[in-house]
Amino acid sequence: MIRSIRSLAEKHPFIFAPGLVGIATLLFLPGRELLGKGHWALLYLLVISVVASMAGSRPSLVAAVAAFLSWNVFFLPPYRTFHVDDPKDWISLGVFLVVGVLISLISGRLREREAMAVAQEREMGLLNRLTGRLLAIQGPFEMAEALCTEIDRVFSPRFIRFHQVENEKGRVLLHGAKAELEVDPLEGDFLDWVIGSGTSVVPWTAEQRKGGRSSARENAVPHHKVFPSVKRKDLFIAARSSSRIEGVLHVGERLNQVPYSDSEIQLLSAAAGMAGTFLERSRLEESARQAETLKEGDKLKSAIFSSVSHELKTPLSSLTATISGLLEGDQPWDPPRIREELGSVKKDLDRL
Repeated sequence: MIRSIRSLAEKHPFIFAPGLVGIATLLFLPGRELLGKGHWALLYLLVISVVASMAGSRPSLVAAVAAFLSWNVFFLPPYRTFHVDDPKDWISLGVFLVVGVLISLISGRLREREAMAVAQEREMGLLNRLTGRLLAIQGPFEMAEALCTEIDRVFSPRFIRFHQVENEKGRVLLHGAKAELEVDPLEGDFLDWVIGSGTSVVPWTAEQRKGGRSSARENAVPHHKVFPSVKRKDLFIAARSSSRIEGVLHVGERLNQVPYSDSEIQLLSAAAGMAGTFLERSRLEESARQAETLKEGDKLKSAIFSSVSHELKTPLSSLTATISGLLEGDQPWDPPRIREELGSVKKDLDRL
């Protein structure tokens, strides 16, 4: 129940704030004659505090104004009008409004700081866990599984996939199998665009549409910049290394449909960057292993050639001496001697 109320406050804060004041007013009206005017003011301040703790500063300001009007209209005589009989009630209304605004600002600021601290702790936890797992992982498939698992644990998206960029094979899906009914005709086009441009594609907030700047979106564009009239809530984040684009992290919208904030997009970009660094390191290590294998092969080849040349030297020298003696003809050769020399030549040829 509380989780549902909090989710409603996060999704629709400016509807939640006056709505909660209205519900409180309906609950207060049957007992209007049981308590004094000041008691109802204290109860409305409690409602303002609840809105501030669940929805933030600006919605609680709306709640403060709504509570100010509700207290005036329904609990200060004459009822159902903005007129006040007792001039002292105007002072009470003014003090109530000031106190309500102060409660809104202070409670909202505390809530925002608490949310920021929780978000930072969550982000640092994600990066620390991911760093520890990547240090113990060898292959790209294990890396992609660890990355997607940690991101799913923190953000709970509808889906998450990681595609590796390979020069020979194009892009390869490392993690995140698709269901048979899950058809996205534009996914491949977005992936190819990110790989070709090196720029991420993320949803644009209302502030971004008005021209606001954010470090999380400096190297990113909205979906409609790639394909006009296309509106999506998923993210295509480039996994960069020092030399190129190593892969693309595709993250779907949250299950609770809460949009990703700038800090969360920045965190996902950092995680994708760690994946890109890992893939670059793996690629360089594989290249180093291949170079070492070639080097060892060259050494073995040289050793074989050296051994073979040594084995060939002795019989070739003997053959050369025997044949040269036969060809010179300085001394007479009788048939038995010639047979003996030819037998020696045959033995040397057999050795070769």
